Amino acid sequence: VGVLIGPGDYDSSWQRFVNRARNMNISIVSITSYTPSDVYKSFAQANIDLVWMLNNKISLNLLSAEAMIRYSLDKKIPFFATSDSLVSRGALICLTNDYANIGRQAASLARKIISRKFTKNTLNYQNYIKKIKKKI
Repeated sequence: VGVLIGPGDYDSSWQRFVNRARNMNISIVSITSYTPSDVYKSFAQANIDLVWMLNNKISLNLLSAEAMIRYSLDKKIPFFATSDSLVSRGALICLTNDYANIGRQAASLARKIISRKFTKNTLNYQNYIKKIKKKI
């Protein structure tokens, strides 16, 4: 899986993601490009079966996105985008956030905080994640 990242995007969370993927027998190829004009050339140097777009500064540039689409079409490999507008341009699928739903969840949490329905324990991030996982 080829993923375009900027030179400043290598951090501990990215490395944890790459390691977790490796544990699942998925190879993440970090493709670094300094400018949108270098994106196609950077992908051409990698051996990948899929292009996956992240929401980062370099990927969200229209020239970069078009280069990733062009590369995936030239190589006949899938492109997973983060913008639904890119599907009509050649992306196989769009993986995006539901910002309206995120807003509703944030508003609900804010109402509970304002009405003091949360205790110190219910505001604990780990407790909140456990509740979400139980619902799933």
